[in-house]
Amino acid sequence: MTIEPRKYMLLGIGSRLNRDDSAGSIIAEEFKNPQWVAVDGGQMPENYTGVVKREAPDVLVIIDTAGMGLEPGEFRRIPLETLAESHLFNTHAAPPALFISYLQSFVKTIYFIGIQPQDTSPGESLSDNVRRGIEGIKKILQAGEVHTIPELETSL
Repeated sequence: MTIEPRKYMLLGIGSRLNRDDSAGSIIAEEFKNPQWVAVDGGQMPENYTGVVKREAPDVLVIIDTAGMGLEPGEFRRIPLETLAESHLFNTHAAPPALFISYLQSFVKTIYFIGIQPQDTSPGESLSDNVRRGIEGIKKILQAGEVHTIPELETSL
C-alpha cells in the first residue's frame, strides 16, 4: 500500500564540502518526480521554513546523514521523538528536533530519514556505499513508499 497524499516534499540536508555529509543535499538535487517538490536545504534547512509553509505538503521527507551505528550507506526512518532526545544532531544552525517541531504546525506527516555516512572528512566525493544508499532512497521515494523504510530500533 502506498501513501497517496496530495503533495510530497523532500528537504535534503547536508554539507557539500564534507563528502558523505552531502547525501541529503545530493538526493534533493537529483530526485525528479512531478508529484514532489525537492529542496536542497544545505546546512541551514531552517532557512526553508517559508518554502515548506508555502508548498503546504501533506508529507514532508527530511533526509540527512546520521551516525546510527549502521553500515555505511544504510538508511532508516528516525522517529521524531528520537531526534528530540538526541544530542548527536548538532552540525546545523538549529537542532533538527526544534526545526521539525516548528514545521509540524504546517505539515500533516513528517518523516526524517537518516543515512549512515562512511567518510565526512573535507572533500566533495561520496563513498560508494553512500552512493548506493542514495540510489535506494530515491527508488523508495519514486514509489511513494517512504513508510516502508525500516525504523531505527536503537536510540542515537
